Amino acid sequence: MAGVFFVATPTPAAVGNPKTMVQLLAASNHRILIHAIFVTFNGTSATEAPVLVEAGLQDGAGTSSSLTLAKANAADDETLQTTALQTFSAEPSNTTPIYAQWYVHPQSGIVIPLQMPKPQVVLGSGRWALRVTSALSVNFAVTVHAEE
Repeated sequence: MAGVFFVATPTPAAVGNPKTMVQLLAASNHRILIHAIFVTFNGTSATEAPVLVEAGLQDGAGTSSSLTLAKANAADDETLQTTALQTFSAEPSNTTPIYAQWYVHPQSGIVIPLQMPKPQVVLGSGRWALRVTSALSVNFAVTVHAEE
């Protein structure tokens, strides 16, 4: 691990049931540390049920498009080994284990710092994902801060 911090910011999209928002794929023999997650929704009704947000591992890639990661410090010389996927039209086969889950009101969002007691660790070749499930048709935006 070189200590290169990066940010994944997929294209905002509509929530499905369930809908993977972003998937990070650790390079072979390289860990990823997930430090923080930012999720927001654009719901308009105060009486709607909360949206379930889950962070965990996935077995496959599903059908998706690539996401370009941004280094937190553009001056870092190292090349990012982690790759990312977004805009899933077919969901990956499995999300297990689920490391954490939160219910978030669709008119709001949530900031989840994961430094305490330690960041979520994704082992080499692992697929970490953030997905949502909602009965409401609502759009989401997400940002993930991580390190490899």
